[in-house]
Amino acid sequence: MGNDEVVTENHAGNGATIALSPYDPRWAVLFEHERARLEVALADWLVGPVEHIGSTSVPGLAAKPIIDMMAPVRSLIEAAAAIEVVTTLGYRHGLHRPEEAHYFFLPETDNWWERTHQLHLTEPTSLLWRRRIAFRDALRARADHRVRYDQLKRDLAQAHGADLTAYARDKDDFVNEVLGVRDRSEAPPLNDQTNVGDAQTRAAAGVVLEDAHGRVLLMRRRGEDTWGIPGGGLEPGETWAQAALRECREETGWQASITGLLGIYSDPRTQIHRYPSGLLCHFVGVVFRAAPVRRSSSGDGEAAELRWVTGDDLPSPLFGPDRPVVADALDPTRDTPVIG
Repeated sequence: MGNDEVVTENHAGNGATIALSPYDPRWAVLFEHERARLEVALADWLVGPVEHIGSTSVPGLAAKPIIDMMAPVRSLIEAAAAIEVVTTLGYRHGLHRPEEAHYFFLPETDNWWERTHQLHLTEPTSLLWRRRIAFRDALRARADHRVRYDQLKRDLAQAHGADLTAYARDKDDFVNEVLGVRDRSEAPPLNDQTNVGDAQTRAAAGVVLEDAHGRVLLMRRRGEDTWGIPGGGLEPGETWAQAALRECREETGWQASITGLLGIYSDPRTQIHRYPSGLLCHFVGVVFRAAPVRRSSSGDGEAAELRWVTGDDLPSPLFGPDRPVVADALDPTRDTPVIG
């Protein structure tokens, strides 16, 4: 099976012709909304953030417009108790890879082409988790992979019509090539962020810059695909607030005035991040709300792109530790600082 297909006995080879939609930035927004809902409901079982996977998680890729998600749980056996919780959110419990995942889809329909969301609860050591996360990250990181995969998907959709089983199967060779493995029974070496003994603790200050229209400023750092808030480490002699304002000024060129505290973020489920170099960091961040005063420069060159956004047009992907920060900043009901 290919990396982002769910083929069950109910729809393998039956139904609508496979149709791919051009990449839509709203897919990232739909994911973020659902992620926030799921992480609240699944808090007792999660050991990390809910991840957006599949082709809708990769900017620029054509895809079947289904938001595919995976949630890392401590134990598949323990997470059986979450089935009832997820179904109360409107999902139907289905059958796919039951030996390593609990699978759900939304809305409750037997027709795969009518589904808008899919969710797997699985342990982060599982083959399912390791292959899908690694493949997503590889596509995000390399334009040549994206171009080849996009064309392959289009060719297979045209060749196989409504046969989703054949469409998924014939992507296997490409997926295995990208992952550097022999077949679908293998996955790349595990980058296990739940084993945090080798993590470096990093104190960081950040700022959510909010304009008069309720938008927040996000930046994409040069050489990276992810988006996040301005921020960075403290320098000797600085306060948290001074560091946040300095990072904002240096990275974006904006002079800002602090208006309040958004929160303190240290939860290892969201604040541990492994960089492509292998460096594992546990961020302990203090994040302030601030208003823009004036833009005095274009910044120090660290930002490749700046974008004012609302909850309806979030760019993708977001830098992992900044996901809860952005969600809290855009939550109109949030009126007290987050401590976590």
